[in-house]
Amino acid sequence: MTDPEKPRTLRYKLTDAQLARIRRLNREELEKLSTAFADAVDLYQHQGLGFW
Repeated sequence: MTDPEKPRTLRYKLTDAQLARIRRLNREELEKLSTAFADAVDLYQHQGLGFW
């Protein structure tokens, strides 16, 4: 049984290239989400519904 007080560690190490790829993919996903949110806000405001 694991000790809940002990911090969990990864069982394997990622290479720098793998970490860079993960960061790049995360950034791309964040950009897609922020663009989608901005589009939704524009749509609501265009319809006169307001957003806030």
